[in-house]
Amino acid sequence: MMITAHAAQMMDIHIVTFFMGSPIWKFWYSFPQTQEEVIQEGYEREKELWTPIFDEFDRCNVRLALEIHPSEIAFDYWSTQRLLETFAFRPTLVAVAGMEGALPSVVGGLVSCPVIAVPTSVGYGASVGGLSALLAMLNSCASGC
Repeated sequence: MMITAHAAQMMDIHIVTFFMGSPIWKFWYSFPQTQEEVIQEGYEREKELWTPIFDEFDRCNVRLALEIHPSEIAFDYWSTQRLLETFAFRPTLVAVAGMEGALPSVVGGLVSCPVIAVPTSVGYGASVGGLSALLAMLNSCASGC
């Protein structure tokens, strides 16, 4: 990923989309409920792994666009909020997704800056060339959207 920051800078690309993964994904839906310590350790591990990468992207003036996804450490409103808090809402961490249009509402409720929502032409179910995501985004009531 460090090389990606430099490559993006050389190509005058200002945003790179990525997946972060999750060291604790296997625990999210377990029974009995996962202990808070295990979850906290997972967020701290992500911070440890990704901070040097975010620092390099900052040095290259390139932002990272994290897609919030069911298999990621940030997969819903609460896990996204916790991830943003873990990284102290640093500017390099930008959340972007548009397959079903729900993420802009989630992010809009977490941050105080404008959220740019980008509908995509593919998605789950009837994406209708991006129209479903666009309509969902236009009907969002979250602040910032």
